[in-house]
Amino acid sequence: NLKPFVYRRYIDYGVYESLREMKQMIQREVQRKGMETDIKVGAGGIREIEFFAQVFQLLRGGREPQLQSNHLLRTLAVLEKIQLIPHSAHQVLREAYIFLRHLEHRLQAINDQQTQSLPSDALTQLRVAYAMGFDNWPQLQHMLDHHRQQVSEQFQQIIQSAEKTLSMEAVDFSTMPIVEQFIHSRLIQQLHVVGRERLDKLMPRLLTKVMQHKKTEIILPRIFTLLEAIVRRSAYLALLNENPRVLDLVIELCAASPWIAEQLTQKPILLDDLLSRPLLSAAPDLLSLKIALRQELSSVIENDLEGLMEALRHFKNAQVMQIIVAEIQQTLPLMKVSDALTWTAEAILSEVLTWVWRETMQRWGGDLQSEPDLIIIAYGKLGGLELGPDSDLDLVFIYPEKFVVSLEKAVEPEVFYTRLVQRLIHILTTHTVSGALYEVDLRLRPSGASGLLVTHIEAFRHYQQHSAWTWEHQALVRSRVVAGSASLAIAFNQLRREILMQKRVEQQLRQQVVDMRVKMRQHFSPAVAGQFDFKQGQGGMVDLEFLVQFAVLNWAHQYPELVVYTDNIRILESLTQVKLLSTEIAEALRETYIHYRAMGHRLTLQNQPLQVSDELFVQEKAQVGHVWKLWLEH
Repeated sequence: NLKPFVYRRYIDYGVYESLREMKQMIQREVQRKGMETDIKVGAGGIREIEFFAQVFQLLRGGREPQLQSNHLLRTLAVLEKIQLIPHSAHQVLREAYIFLRHLEHRLQAINDQQTQSLPSDALTQLRVAYAMGFDNWPQLQHMLDHHRQQVSEQFQQIIQSAEKTLSMEAVDFSTMPIVEQFIHSRLIQQLHVVGRERLDKLMPRLLTKVMQHKKTEIILPRIFTLLEAIVRRSAYLALLNENPRVLDLVIELCAASPWIAEQLTQKPILLDDLLSRPLLSAAPDLLSLKIALRQELSSVIENDLEGLMEALRHFKNAQVMQIIVAEIQQTLPLMKVSDALTWTAEAILSEVLTWVWRETMQRWGGDLQSEPDLIIIAYGKLGGLELGPDSDLDLVFIYPEKFVVSLEKAVEPEVFYTRLVQRLIHILTTHTVSGALYEVDLRLRPSGASGLLVTHIEAFRHYQQHSAWTWEHQALVRSRVVAGSASLAIAFNQLRREILMQKRVEQQLRQQVVDMRVKMRQHFSPAVAGQFDFKQGQGGMVDLEFLVQFAVLNWAHQYPELVVYTDNIRILESLTQVKLLSTEIAEALRETYIHYRAMGHRLTLQNQPLQVSDELFVQEKAQVGHVWKLWLEH
């Protein structure tokens, strides 16, 4: 099977160099043989259109199965569809190709010969012009020149020679020890010829850009750690050589965030995604992400678990990088960033559940087309639509009380669903060459770490009604169904509503919430002089979350509106609507929560702990403390 050798999954931008060299060879042969008027191999001819399409097929065909075609016009249409070329380029090349092919057929029909050369005698020229629908040869020649010029312009845009640069030997590294050490390292000395040539071309341009940046000292160690990771895979050097825009972006991202620099170093394939994916100006919605993921998985062979896991990881890594780049470049605000990261996780969970359900049904002899009779409940940041770039997933798995799945092989429901969930967790958490998809926390399931991996819904109901601690009901405030059976989701939502709307003894609830918060603060956030842990510290983010959860548990029996949403921002709005908070205080808490979350994102991207000077957030701490005293310190 030649497909994996032609359509490689991992991209080599050295194909530009190869096709450029091939084009130069053809040009020399054309000139030697005086074939400049040949409409196939001459400038702007059929061959250049074919080369144009083949560049993208060789680069992208391994990850875009739609490009694995020998039909040129169909390939051009796909290139526009998947946004690798603009509509104008597609139209120009399509019209030129059709025109040139029609002309080729007319030329070959004149003397019934295999030729693509334009005639030189006036009579034959006139015959060809008439056959093409023109009144005379100059009209045909004018249209031909127009098409060939446009083809040449499009071709040159993707295959033009990289700008000339100095060789590495001409650069003075004496003022940059890190660069000198890199250049003279064993890693570089042992590079093969092609890799050395590509690095030699890249370094002067890279260093010029880095030295002109105001954060040179920050960028240098990050960029050279990245180079050490990619230098043996010289395809990435070719990518940076061929795409100055990507090189500029990589430098900017390394300056902005060590977290991003680490991601690029660990997963260099993301460099290509920086080129192929447009900058986000709006957060993708859940449906579009599900469609994009299914397209990503379309090339995965059935039952190929390894292929599935790698495709899922690439999708997740690429989406997260695209979202975080948009945050850094300020084209997506914090709330939209969290939405996009949340929807990405939901799309993945839904697709993985579908896959493991089909696999499990196949193992036990069930209907492969049936829908998963199970739901995945998200708690915490995923449940509250506040996912960050490195967030864990807090998950609980629930199946229906009655086991109605039709199977050829006998199996107990608990065994069936446990095996299914074990498989799902394996896909999410296994560390492959691309890392894990997500870290999963299952401690919020009934009875915690000692409880069953998956629970039927009536057992879940009984636990919540009779055995759950108050903090577990607090966690339920931010719980929601993110994948699985629609009918079971309705049952869970009703159960959640019932539990959260139970009438509670206010003083008892207040004491339990305060006691739990004190224990958490002692465990997570020992006081440090001069510092404020804005997540766990007094007046911080978790205090605010506890206030919201207390309000829901205390007043939801009076105000059902409080259990509609799972995110803190909209619950605060609901508290305003039912007059439990003034508009001014609710808005202040909302802004405080957003400020805390924004700072958390920034520090995560800087690989910094969630602590700041205690001189920051003074007003925010005071606002949270005011409501804490009002509600919880009677």
